[in-house]
Amino acid sequence: MGFIKKIKNNDRLYCSVKLFKHRKDKTLRSILLSYFRNDEPLAWGLVNKEKYGNKKFLKINLSSEAETGAGFFALLRRTLESLFVADQLNLEPYVVWGSNVPYAEKHSVNGSENPFEYYFKQVTTSHFEDAYISIEGNQAFRLFWGKNSEVYDIDQDDIERLRNTYKQFIKLNEYTKKFIDDNLAILGGKKTLGVHVRGTDYWQLEAKHPNPITIDDYLNKCKELFATNRYEQIFIATDSLEAIKVFKDAFGDKIIYYQDVVRADGDVGVHLMKNEEDNHHYRLGLEVLRDAYTLANCDALVAGKSKVAEAARVIREKEFDDLVIIDRGTIKAE
Repeated sequence: MGFIKKIKNNDRLYCSVKLFKHRKDKTLRSILLSYFRNDEPLAWGLVNKEKYGNKKFLKINLSSEAETGAGFFALLRRTLESLFVADQLNLEPYVVWGSNVPYAEKHSVNGSENPFEYYFKQVTTSHFEDAYISIEGNQAFRLFWGKNSEVYDIDQDDIERLRNTYKQFIKLNEYTKKFIDDNLAILGGKKTLGVHVRGTDYWQLEAKHPNPITIDDYLNKCKELFATNRYEQIFIATDSLEAIKVFKDAFGDKIIYYQDVVRADGDVGVHLMKNEEDNHHYRLGLEVLRDAYTLANCDALVAGKSKVAEAARVIREKEFDDLVIIDRGTIKAE
């Protein structure tokens, strides 16, 4: 047995190593101090015992500067990680996406001022504004994942964990569910190859992000699979106008896609573009959520290492007939 494996198999030793590694994490420190000073594991949020009894709450608060430019499924990934943590620690969670996230409007949408609730049902029926501890973003949660949750590398175990958490906690609200159910008719019951082509800000090279993939890379993989004659059509989800043109030129009327979508050329993400149309920000989230659900209902998926493709795999409760994730490696930090 290797040295690292021996450490991981020794609970006390592995915990000590992890605690030392993350000793500068302020949120983790607050968790441990709460435990040590109260002599009760995570005895938080007991402000009103008459009202809440011994319930313990975790407010998942995505409103920090890190969320200002986050894409929809980066926000959802952080939410799922936090929900997993809440479940493991037997805390009742409550999710808030801040007014600074790219999908927030300056007015209420679908009866809520919480952008999370624009799209989803709140994960709890409790109301406990005076009885919670608040944790922002994904602080300290890498302790539970065993790695930094911002990474794009994700294995099948991670997918299963996210999938189970999604199924347990995430429910579309009535507005979102009707919208998506109505739009899934685009597939028409045909055997469909789904492809997600990421453009725009995908070409802004940042450390720890995947190296960009060309449209031809996606196109060639789709040609290979379509040539097997196992698929009747190709659904393309993309923020790139150029990708639509290239795929239509190659596959003609075998290509289907949503036409009421904000797309662009250039290197600015559509979720960060300025637009004065009513509910523009809300619509961007609704459109990309629809893309993920439609990809999840396809029979196969071709994509790069993106959060949209990851979300499609999480939403889908079984594996694709064919799954091709194109990987050109990750940009190294200087």
